[in-house]
Amino acid sequence: MRKNTRRSTIGAIVGLLLALAGYARTDKPGAWTVQEAVQKVLAQNLTLKEAEDAVAIIKARVDQMKSGLFPNVRGDVSYSRIGPVEEFTFPDFGTFQLFPANNYDIHAGVRQLLYDGKRTKESIALAESQVESAADRRELLRRDLAFQTVQLCDSILFLRESLRVQSDHVKALSDHLDIARKKVAAGTATISATVGTIKG
Repeated sequence: MRKNTRRSTIGAIVGLLLALAGYARTDKPGAWTVQEAVQKVLAQNLTLKEAEDAVAIIKARVDQMKSGLFPNVRGDVSYSRIGPVEEFTFPDFGTFQLFPANNYDIHAGVRQLLYDGKRTKESIALAESQVESAADRRELLRRDLAFQTVQLCDSILFLRESLRVQSDHVKALSDHLDIARKKVAAGTATISATVGTIKG
C-alpha cells in the first residue's frame, strides 16, 4: 500500500507540475493560486479517495456490529383453506364440522442477546478504534499531499524567478557585447581590451 501511495503522490505531483508550469509560462489570467492547486490535488488523488472509502467501510462495519445489540423480531403468518369440510348432523343437536375451513397460523418471536462476556462490546470498541486510525491515516495523507503541493508551487515560483533573472543577465551581456563591438568598429577600443571587459 505504501508503494501505491508513493506512486499516486508522484503522479499527482508530476501532473500538477506540468499544469502549473504551463500556467507559469503563459501568464494566463486563469493561473491557479496555491490554495486552488492544493484543492485540485486533494480532489483528484486516488489514494486519498481510497482512504476515504476505507473510513466509510470501517464505519459501516461498526454499525453492523452495533446492530447485534438490538433485539431481532421475527413474525410469520400463514393461511390455508381446507375443503370440502366434513360435517356430521345429529338429530336434535344440529350440524358439526370436523375442522374449520379457514386455518390461520401466526408465530411471533423476539431474539435478544443477553450476555456474551462483553465480546460484542469489545469488538465494537476495537472497530471504533480502527475508524479513528483510518481517519488519522486519511488526514495524514491529506496533510502530506497539501505540503508537497505547496513545496512544488514554491519550486515552480523559484524556477520561474530564476529563469527571469538568467534572462535579464543574458540580455545585459548581449547589450554589453553590442556596445563592445560598436567601440571596436569605431576604433575607440581594442579587441583585447573588449575581450578583457567581457571576461571580467
